[in-house]
Amino acid sequence: MQNKANWYLIEQNGLYHVLTKEDAEKLDPDSYAIHQVFGSRRDALSEMSRLIQLEIAEVDMFTIFGGLDQINTELFHHKRKNDKAGDSDNDTG
Repeated sequence: MQNKANWYLIEQNGLYHVLTKEDAEKLDPDSYAIHQVFGSRRDALSEMSRLIQLEIAEVDMFTIFGGLDQINTELFHHKRKNDKAGDSDNDTG
């Protein structure tokens, strides 16, 4: 009978780690969160890679749309400033 090692995918201090069950048991239980337990290291690493790619995509989307929101806000305030300046020019005529 083959003894399969359990591989833990954990998150600790904002980082993902793949550890054997034995290594995970050495950690303080309150210092990490288990995402999933796998039968092979390869499967655990594959899932870790997928999660990291998802987080990168989220950051990219936030950066893109957050940047657009900032540009739109600046353009709005710039237009209002120019509109007010134009109004004061019309008042003198």
